[in-house]
Amino acid sequence: MSGWTIDGLFPPPHSKQIEGMKEMFFSRGALYANAAIGPEVQAMEKEIDRVADDYFKGNISSDDLAQEFQTLANRFLGTCKSNGYPNSLLADSVDEIALSAFYDNFRQRLLQSAARQNFDEGRQYITGEMNSQRNWRYYTISKVKTPSRPSLTR
Repeated sequence: MSGWTIDGLFPPPHSKQIEGMKEMFFSRGALYANAAIGPEVQAMEKEIDRVADDYFKGNISSDDLAQEFQTLANRFLGTCKSNGYPNSLLADSVDEIALSAFYDNFRQRLLQSAARQNFDEGRQYITGEMNSQRNWRYYTISKVKTPSRPSLTR
């Protein structure tokens, strides 16, 4: 029996099951394709973007951001349950999967907002013209004052 392997004796680990269910039912395409919850998910994503922008502009605190996450997550879970998503048999048993998918989406949108804010902030310093910050002479050694060398003679 050498060379034989047996696959599939054990179910995949829990984390793999979660990832598979998220991809199957809670990917952006799957959520948008569902007529019952697609528009609500799009509205929540706009709300997430607004909250993320407010956070990085300093308009809301970390505690407010956490509260907004909790509110939106509960709204997402409620929307899924009230519409029987992904189907009526699974609607009550997919909270962990739905929450994990929502967290991933929230985190991704938060990071996108951070990158966008960083890019916009940095844009003000890039003018495209030569100035002291972009001039090669700014970095030359001639600008650095070196101490005079002591003489070796007495």
